[in-house]
Amino acid sequence: MKKSVLLALLFSISLFGFSQKYLVKIAEESCVCLENISDTTNPEQINMEMGMCIIEAAIPYKKQLLKDHDIDMDQIDVYGEKLGMLVGVKLASVCPNTLLRVTKLSNTDYEEEEEEIDNIQIVNGTVTKIEDEQFVIFSLKDETNRVSKYYWLSGIESDIDITSNYMELLNKDIIIAYETIELFDPRIQVYRQFKVISEIKLDN
Repeated sequence: MKKSVLLALLFSISLFGFSQKYLVKIAEESCVCLENISDTTNPEQINMEMGMCIIEAAIPYKKQLLKDHDIDMDQIDVYGEKLGMLVGVKLASVCPNTLLRVTKLSNTDYEEEEEEIDNIQIVNGTVTKIEDEQFVIFSLKDETNRVSKYYWLSGIESDIDITSNYMELLNKDIIIAYETIELFDPRIQVYRQFKVISEIKLDN
């Protein structure tokens, strides 16, 4: 399970949960396990223990994970990263302080990366509109029915062929990682904030 997957999920202030209640149970049990990781454990061992905490908490729900998210717990070497992404979103909302502590301990380069990662936010919702005149702009409605615009201005990571299939995301549930950047808007002659996308994933 890659460290970057957990790191990228730490700094969300606008996370919304998945519908299945068992994911909350997995996250809660993982959090209890993570709290028992010692501050003196070496970084390599911490990474291993973090992964084992999530795996052990997820095993009782292997049938649901396979059915709902196509995660085969019997092939965890293949599906470990996908499991980490799925549970990581919940961990960041259930026990953010614990996750922050152990992830910081696990990554010796954390302090150098913190300033860059700190600006990343994650939101999930339904795509209600896609504009593609000059830039691609996704209008996303979250679970509070608030609609916000997210701008595709540069290269983004995605689990689909985004350049060819982005119009197919209309009315789909997705997860967006983004940065809020201040840019000059020539139409109104002022600087204003834009939510610029860095990653898009389907919310299965």
